Amino acid sequence: MNEFITTLAKKIPDVSVRDLVFCSALNPALDGHGDGAEILKHFLLRKPVKHVLEIGTCNGLATAFMAQYAEKITTIDILGNPLTRRIWNAMGVSDKITS
Repeated sequence: MNEFITTLAKKIPDVSVRDLVFCSALNPALDGHGDGAEILKHFLLRKPVKHVLEIGTCNGLATAFMAQYAEKITTIDILGNPLTRRIWNAMGVSDKITS
């Protein structure tokens, strides 16, 4: 488990790690390489990112992760998830995200 998810799990202890990574690009089981967070971080650090458009917010975990490296995130999802705002608030990135 990567450091970002470990930190978040400590900030929202009533939510299981499984629920946090269920549909996220940060889930090592989904990306096939072992750590989606490192791959995403490498991509975001290659060139300064001002604005990210994310389609498919799910629970907002990847959104919160990307907000550490981008000035602004716009994210779109047709379904709402009650964890989304909790994750963004816990990681202190809500002010960078528009949904």
